[in-house]
Amino acid sequence: MTDNVLGIDVNHYRKNVPTKQAKSQGVRFLIGKCTEGLSLVDETYEPYKLESKNRNLPFGGYMYWRVIFDAAKQAKHFVDSLGDTDFPPIVDMERYLNRIYGTNTPLRPISFNRNHFRIVLNEVERLSGRKPMIYTNFASWRTIMGDWDLIRDYPLWVASWGRTVPYLPLPATQWTLHQFTSTYKVEGYYRGLDANYYNGNEADFEAWLAAMKPPPPPPPDTPHPVEYVHLEFKGEKWEGLLKKIEE
Repeated sequence: MTDNVLGIDVNHYRKNVPTKQAKSQGVRFLIGKCTEGLSLVDETYEPYKLESKNRNLPFGGYMYWRVIFDAAKQAKHFVDSLGDTDFPPIVDMERYLNRIYGTNTPLRPISFNRNHFRIVLNEVERLSGRKPMIYTNFASWRTIMGDWDLIRDYPLWVASWGRTVPYLPLPATQWTLHQFTSTYKVEGYYRGLDANYYNGNEADFEAWLAAMKPPPPPPPDTPHPVEYVHLEFKGEKWEGLLKKIEE
């Protein structure tokens, strides 16, 4: 795994991570929590985004999906808060807060979860113009989504701690990011961090980032051509008469 590109993910539980030190240790990218639900914006999102820019570290942002809130409104809140990022928009889908507390039973039936999650993904893509990435793990995908094959249609960021090769949620066969630990240490910081590898080397990572850039905006509408004509009548001259030439 030494050739793979290392990154960390951060949120309000991990404030003030020394990003300069992290970069010196080989951290190559940051991903920050952006939103949850209909109104929450993580207080560390913009500061970490700015730090990443200042450190020349590619940056991504994620929303934490909640099945109890309106799907389209969650997606809009996320895209409105996300801003420009190097990574595609990321939708984090986990069991926590989406199952009955203390059980492995989803808050809503799997069929409902699937429809709700699809709306979120479709709306994020429609509003941002970028295909989102899914973050999840084997158990969460099985419990909440029932091993749904939709996971094959999106870039996958998979949490699988303590493994060199990630244990993929079914029926996924490929992955882009592997969150391999929750205890990565940045020197001088008081607690462990979630850390991730990109599935490829530095050149692969750069090529992937380039491919993930949003498409350029469409060109503005071309106005109809116009010309000025000057008419003379009985020796008198009028200038500035506008004649529109239709296409």
